[in-house]
Amino acid sequence: MIAVKAVTALSLLFSAHQPHPGIVGPGVERAVAQHGSAQVVVAFRAAAPRTLASTRSTVRAVRSRVLARAGTGFRPTTHWDAVLGVAGRVTVKGLRRLAADPEVRRIDLDIGGHAADLQADPLIHADQARAAGYTGNGVTVAILDSGMQLNHPDLADSLLAQHCFVASPGSCPNGLSEQSGSGSGRDDNGHGTNVAGIVTGNGTIAPIGVAPAAKVVIVRVLAADGSFSTTTQVLNGLQWVLDHPEYGVKVINMSLGTNALYAGTCDNVGSFAMNFASVVHSLRLQGVTIFSSSGNQQALSTMVLPACLSEVVAVGAVYDSAYGSDQFFCTDPSAADKVTCFSNSSTALDLLAPGAATTSTGLGSSTSTYKGTSQASPMAAAAAADLLQARASITPAEVESTLKSTGTLITDSRNGRITPRIDVMAAINAVINPPPPPPPPPPP
Repeated sequence: MIAVKAVTALSLLFSAHQPHPGIVGPGVERAVAQHGSAQVVVAFRAAAPRTLASTRSTVRAVRSRVLARAGTGFRPTTHWDAVLGVAGRVTVKGLRRLAADPEVRRIDLDIGGHAADLQADPLIHADQARAAGYTGNGVTVAILDSGMQLNHPDLADSLLAQHCFVASPGSCPNGLSEQSGSGSGRDDNGHGTNVAGIVTGNGTIAPIGVAPAAKVVIVRVLAADGSFSTTTQVLNGLQWVLDHPEYGVKVINMSLGTNALYAGTCDNVGSFAMNFASVVHSLRLQGVTIFSSSGNQQALSTMVLPACLSEVVAVGAVYDSAYGSDQFFCTDPSAADKVTCFSNSSTALDLLAPGAATTSTGLGSSTSTYKGTSQASPMAAAAAADLLQARASITPAEVESTLKSTGTLITDSRNGRITPRIDVMAAINAVINPPPPPPPPPPP
């Protein structure tokens, strides 16, 4: 009875004081009423800046004003230089003030998620690209995942930098929520090690990766059980990459996603999505192309976040061969270039790549075999690294459009959606042998 009264009173409070309907997301009022405070993500209301420098100045100014007006009812726990938002704990009083603030766009609970898995070489013509000398040389890929076995014989020579953000109840290798430097990217799960090998494995023990000469920056954002407890820790990883241009990251892979699914593009579904979209936009301005797995929930019209964001390249999975009946979340007869039964799909899906079954590097300096869109996404990210070696000047928009326009069109028999499956060599040929410009118009 006490809890019911508290929730009712809070609802009445907001009906009287909230000038912008839809600002407070589902579950926020109830969580604050039940616990006295709640961990939330706040998105600011501001025009999208056109440059990274203007983004940072806008973020600082808006954040300062919002926090001043929120007062002691909101305690910020995390903020970012290039994200139009902030995370923190909010009380009833703070929630009322934030909801009435004209520069607050949305307030949501800070939600969690999980990890989303090379025989595929001939299918995507990565073997031809490698034979032609395209190995991702000179390109750096950031991998946001569970970390990597840092001394794996296939991977150690590719490691450029490492960092960790893992919130409670998990932790970084040092037992804290953040760690930098040597050892911070250690993998206690195995998922990230498999993903890293797909990108840049040198072939000593496991099959060679799609971009074996690429360097990797390992940003651990998943706990030992393969989960993230808040979107903030993933945002922290993206902001860290943005704040360290000295590593020259041009590609990011995120084989992870929220537990919730979203239809179409999801940039505005909540404050957490708005903040993701904000930092992703800043990274694109810096020349970084971002790939993410569509998820493995067998959904035919929805995907996980961040894959559903408009400026993230969303990657679903096909089988790399016919190897019998597949049993990974679903049962399905496998066939080369058939969309897997587990792969999420929606209008926001951009590419397909092989994701079942993928043998790559594993913990204990061994191999591991995974299935999932988690494996398809790093194949596409590595293809982008090869593409950038071929032509370093291409923009993220050009990387995405080239991979799409040169891919093999695959029809998903489950929903009829047609999506290009990556063809690494065809994409490289498109940028090293661009079509001639159209002839000038005839004189009048």
